[in-house]
Amino acid sequence: KRMSNKLRKRYILDNLKKFLKNSEFFVFEKNGIVRGCGRLERDKIWTVYVDPSHHRKGIGTAIMNKLENFAKRKSIKKVSLEALKPAKLFYKKCGYNLIKTTPDHYLMEKRLKW
Repeated sequence: KRMSNKLRKRYILDNLKKFLKNSEFFVFEKNGIVRGCGRLERDKIWTVYVDPSHHRKGIGTAIMNKLENFAKRKSIKKVSLEALKPAKLFYKKCGYNLIKTTPDHYLMEKRLKW
């Protein structure tokens, strides 16, 4: 499968292999090209990324739903993530609450509804 250049630069094959060993990694693909991805490791969401040319098309929400539903199937009751400033509002709209602010990111969490 082909990847956009932005994703290729950010997630080289070696990193993907490392992530996949200890976590679940989901990819959003359109027309054979990866447009977004997300990773769940235990109760923490990592590596959520959507190609900027595909923002505001529901891809990020679809990835978050997939990650959260997988967490529920694993009986995880609460998930957390570290958001950068540009993504804070997106995660808030997804139901995440701000727990802590640091100079680099926002720690956010969400109780999953059963």
